[in-house]
Amino acid sequence: MSILFQQDFDNIHVSFYRNMKSHVVEKMIISRVMRGICSDYYKDVVHGLLNRQENTVFPNIYRDVILDEKQLPIKNCAYTQCFRREAGSYGKDVRGLNRLHEFSKVELVRIDKPEHSKQSHQEMLDHVEGLLQKLELPYRILRLCGGDMSFTAALCFDFEVYSEAQKRWLEVSSVSNFDNYQANRLKCRYRDENKKTQLCHTLNGSALALPRIVAALLENNQTPEGIRIPKALVPYTGFDMIK
Repeated sequence: MSILFQQDFDNIHVSFYRNMKSHVVEKMIISRVMRGICSDYYKDVVHGLLNRQENTVFPNIYRDVILDEKQLPIKNCAYTQCFRREAGSYGKDVRGLNRLHEFSKVELVRIDKPEHSKQSHQEMLDHVEGLLQKLELPYRILRLCGGDMSFTAALCFDFEVYSEAQKRWLEVSSVSNFDNYQANRLKCRYRDENKKTQLCHTLNGSALALPRIVAALLENNQTPEGIRIPKALVPYTGFDMIK
C-alpha cells in the first residue's frame, strides 16, 4: 500500500457486506457486473452478500457520474477482506492456503480515457511484477486467451508464483482491462475538451492475493538455518530469518 500511495493512488474503504435489496446491488446484477459470479457469494438469511472482491464495487462509486477530463486518471486502491463459497471446489489442490473461503488482498482500480487505457494497464502490470521481484519469488506472466477471460474483460494477464512444495504454479494476481464494457453499463463518462461526453475505460487488478504469497514465501525460502525473509520485508518484520 505504501508503494501505491507514492504512485498517487487513493485508499478507499468499502464495506464487505452487500444488501441484496440495495438499488446499487440490483443495478450491478442487472448491468451484468456481478452476473455469473453470484453463486460464489456467501448469503445470509436476509439476502445479504459478503463481498467477493472489490472490482465489482469500486466502479459503482462512479455510477451515473460525468467526470471532468482533468480528473482522469482516477486511481483507487483498497486492502480488502474477500469471501468466496467456491461451490464445487474440492480436492487436494484447494486445501490449506491454496484457496480459502476468507482471504485478504490489495485491489487496484483505475478509470482513464480510452486512448490512455493501454498505458494504464501496462503501469498496473509493472507494479504487480515489481512487487513479485521485490519479494524474490519465482513467477511467470500469462496472457489469457478469450476462452479463459471473464466475459467483461478485453485483455487480461495472470501472475503466478511457483510453489516448491506442490511443484505447480499458483495464481496470485489478475490484471484486466475492461475497455468500456463496465463504463457503458455504469454510465461512467467524462467530458472532453470539446464539452462532449465520452465513455471511460475501467481497469482492475489485485496486488496481491496474500495467502498464496505467504505460502510461496515459506516454501521457496527454506534454508538449513531456517526460512529466509526477503530483504524488502525485513523493515516490516524486524528479523531476516524464521528459525
